[in-house]
Amino acid sequence: SSSPLRFSVELTDMKEDLGDVQSLRRYGGRVFLPFVRDDSGDAITEVARKLIDEGCKPVPHLAVRRLDSWSALEGLLSSWEAIGIHETFLVGGDVTEARGPIDNCMQVLESGIM
Repeated sequence: SSSPLRFSVELTDMKEDLGDVQSLRRYGGRVFLPFVRDDSGDAITEVARKLIDEGCKPVPHLAVRRLDSWSALEGLLSSWEAIGIHETFLVGGDVTEARGPIDNCMQVLESGIM
């Protein structure tokens, strides 16, 4: 027999979709959380905590050009690690100009922070 198909889902409206995701816990699916324009790292952390409580595996997006500073990055990663997040989806983000000193994903990878 073949192994079960692995899957993941992405919440596009984290407040509205959260109720639907609760049924995924029995499958152990990963739930991707986009770093969208109106959300903060705190909002993603709160939704991730709820998903972990429901037995899901949140994978927050980390839109590096949206971060104001290196310390903001370190704080966000620390808060995610503290609640049990061990995976992130690293992206530049949908803004063309960086808000802070981080312009691309390679800067983050080469920094050794992750």
